[in-house]
Amino acid sequence: SSPAGFGEAWASQFSCLFDTRLIAHEGRHALRYDGRLELNELHQHLQRLPGTSCIERHGPLPPDRPTHGSSGQDATVTAEVFLLALEVLMREALT
Repeated sequence: SSPAGFGEAWASQFSCLFDTRLIAHEGRHALRYDGRLELNELHQHLQRLPGTSCIERHGPLPPDRPTHGSSGQDATVTAEVFLLALEVLMREALT
């Protein structure tokens, strides 16, 4: 398998990718965030913003454990950051 073949296979399964760090960097003003672009800090900030959705977790990963060292927990927090950031950015665009 070649790198080009891998790229084609990847793109066929994941035709659109989002960079949550870039979204946060570009949307700092709308997100009212001037902290470090660190996953946990950004996640906590977005959860505290008024009017953002409360995401309820179900599954084997406890919601109050640190993300460092757990790929499942990192993936969960990254998904929540993506959803919360887009929610804030969409609300900002409507005002």
